[in-house]
Amino acid sequence: MSKIHDLKILKEYFDAKLAGVKPFEIRYNDRDFQVGDYLRLREIVPIPNTSPVMYDYTGRVLITEVLYILNGVGLQDGYVALGERPEDYLENDFPEGGGNG
Repeated sequence: MSKIHDLKILKEYFDAKLAGVKPFEIRYNDRDFQVGDYLRLREIVPIPNTSPVMYDYTGRVLITEVLYILNGVGLQDGYVALGERPEDYLENDFPEGGGNG
């Protein structure tokens, strides 16, 4: 059964995904990512004049499906490269449940 992983993503990387030039994520695999899982990517931006730097959500969300998982070669221990396909789901239309933050 696929899972929905809620993840934060910086604006510059979110924009690259929307432009279609970043069809992957490099993430620490503390969530047991599997092919067929979905990533709910929530865009964040730095809050000005905060130390340490704090972030705030913009409200933009992109949902992608994990198609391929690379681990080992060229990656730090515990990290994976997730090959993704963007989906057309709107946040309100995405199936409920399954999220594991």
